[in-house]
Amino acid sequence: MDGPGAGHVPERLIAACGLYCASCPTYAHGACAGCRALPEANRCHCACCVQRRGLLYCGQCADFPCDALLSGDKATSLSPRWLEWKRTQKSDDNT
Repeated sequence: MDGPGAGHVPERLIAACGLYCASCPTYAHGACAGCRALPEANRCHCACCVQRRGLLYCGQCADFPCDALLSGDKATSLSPRWLEWKRTQKSDDNT
């Protein structure tokens, strides 16, 4: 595919935590519309937090990955090991 928009992923398919919704079996089977389409009361921690902070994704936050993301039950679908690694990398960059 060439031209404008080639390789572009629609924003509605990128969850607030950064997960690609189309790679999720629940989304693929039609059991989930993605966090951006859910009513606020049904959104996960990430979706509520980025909306409150005026961001599109967790990764844009200065606090990423935060304690709530690392310790919250079902706060994100992202790998806890990757989040811990990311935190280590971030602290290494600041030294």
